[in-house]
Amino acid sequence: MSIASSDVIETMTNIHADVRNKAFVRKPRNMVLCSPIAGSDMEDVMITGSLDGSIDLWDLENRRVMSTISRSELDQPWSEDMCWVGKNVLAVASAHKEGVPLNHQLTLVHVEKRWTTRAALGQPGYTVSCKLQTLAPMPHDVKGIMCIGSMTEGTDGISMATAGMDKQIVHWRFASNSNGFCSPIQQQRIHSKHTSSVQTLCYAPQKNVLFSGGSDCKVVGWDMVRSEVVLEYKEKDGRINSIQQNPVDPNLFLICQALTCNQISLHDNRQRFERAVLCFGSDGADRLSKQILPSWHPNGALVSCGMQTESKINIWDIRWKDVRRGPGQSIDVHDKRVFKAAFHPRQSFITSMSAAGSLAFIDFRLNPGTVVHGSKA
Repeated sequence: MSIASSDVIETMTNIHADVRNKAFVRKPRNMVLCSPIAGSDMEDVMITGSLDGSIDLWDLENRRVMSTISRSELDQPWSEDMCWVGKNVLAVASAHKEGVPLNHQLTLVHVEKRWTTRAALGQPGYTVSCKLQTLAPMPHDVKGIMCIGSMTEGTDGISMATAGMDKQIVHWRFASNSNGFCSPIQQQRIHSKHTSSVQTLCYAPQKNVLFSGGSDCKVVGWDMVRSEVVLEYKEKDGRINSIQQNPVDPNLFLICQALTCNQISLHDNRQRFERAVLCFGSDGADRLSKQILPSWHPNGALVSCGMQTESKINIWDIRWKDVRRGPGQSIDVHDKRVFKAAFHPRQSFITSMSAAGSLAFIDFRLNPGTVVHGSKA
């Protein structure tokens, strides 16, 4: 893929937004779409969570809530992070709330999909049921887990990583039980290279490297096979909010930082990783919140992200020669800033959630040859 060299960009056309106001009881916190490790059954399932502590499971085909797991069932203030870690298995990290004892740090949600027939229409449909598995091990300190990173799933079980305010990164291994649950068989500290809280984890299976980013502005790459650091550098400024591997080229990584401009940078593992091959973003008076996260389109060229001070969703094409000067396209469907605007990994739509508690399903078609006039498409 050629970076910042094309005269044209790929834009979204035939845009239709289905906006659900007050989709969240309180401010949104999490939104998780399917990933390869979740399995094909979860392709039409989306998970959302808010500060009220509950979790909703959405049917993306019909765009409705199928099931809700209440705060009391989860026994937590709210979900700090959630991530698919195995086939039909979602890991949920309990948030730490000052003055409230943390009864557990991690819960596994086992999601079962059952196919049914809609009697009135005679059409196939499905329902979901969830079994909660609260894990007894609490390897992080009293402030719990900040982020979860999925790693591998095989015949020998599930492997994942967690990180927290305690600057520690922990490798979890699980064995599968005959009752469908997962038995935690090991929690091993990986390294203590960060000097402040770890904000994000990203596992690159091609080279067995676990990347981590923290409030200390550090990026660390740890070889899980050789148990050694293969990458370590510190940015001059800006907490590392997220690290995401490109869905097409595994050598490319997107890093998002808490900055007022050029918050997003592209790094190539075949070159000096600490030297970004591309930087872009949105100008603003305030640093980008940790809750505002970018998303890769499955074609590996488009990036979506909200803004700190406006309600727009910006779209960049990393192949465009002028990508550094601003987004190629902006979409405005919310009333307040957008925390997350995520491309579906297999279908042509974006789901986005805003600070106002609205949720949008944005359908589109891609137009591959748009000539840009000015700074917007």
